[in-house]
Amino acid sequence: MLAFALAAALATSPTAAAPAECLRPDPAETMVDQQVLDRGKAPALQAYAVSRRDAESPWGYGASRVVIYGADCAVVYAQRFDDGLETHFASAKLGGRPILEITTLIPGGSGFGLEQVLLGYDEDGVFHLAPQRLRYGNMDGFHLGDLGEGRGEGLMLWEAHWDGAHYDPHRYTVMTWRWRKDHFVGPEVWTTRKHYDPDPETVAKALGLPADQTEIQRFKLYFGK
Repeated sequence: MLAFALAAALATSPTAAAPAECLRPDPAETMVDQQVLDRGKAPALQAYAVSRRDAESPWGYGASRVVIYGADCAVVYAQRFDDGLETHFASAKLGGRPILEITTLIPGGSGFGLEQVLLGYDEDGVFHLAPQRLRYGNMDGFHLGDLGEGRGEGLMLWEAHWDGAHYDPHRYTVMTWRWRKDHFVGPEVWTTRKHYDPDPETVAKALGLPADQTEIQRFKLYFGK
């Protein structure tokens, strides 16, 4: 009774997150991440990331999905990643606008891929900010926020050119989207002249960025931690 009363109180509070009862995964699913999206005076939203178990997968899971609920348990956003092992959230801001970063890991043969969706949210709802779903590999990297060196805020993605052995130094194609008021502009695309070791932090430093933000250590299903 106490739990029910608490959930009911949260649901009626103007800034409350959706109660946990909104998510009803089936027996083959496991929740791997969740996050409250604070919208100020509007009711908060609750984001969940769920992975589906798969007995034939070496990692035990074979697909991932994201669902965001309103305070009344209405679904305001849903996205499925058929090849995604697991999905995690991170928070960011550009120009004061809150952003939800959704990153899913896609297992591969000699490495792994990452797919990312960037969502904005406000009192009117949830909406895509990135011009596309961003895909890159474990030898590549990603940064969202201050681009450093006086370049302002934006999004930068870098991808290795395969011009040698797998983990030899590579040149990188760099794509930059600048943040202008409330949206991205770009991309600006160029290729590095120098070759760099395929380590996201090494390349980020060479590009003048504060850091790579992939945070692969979050993906515990893949790395078995």
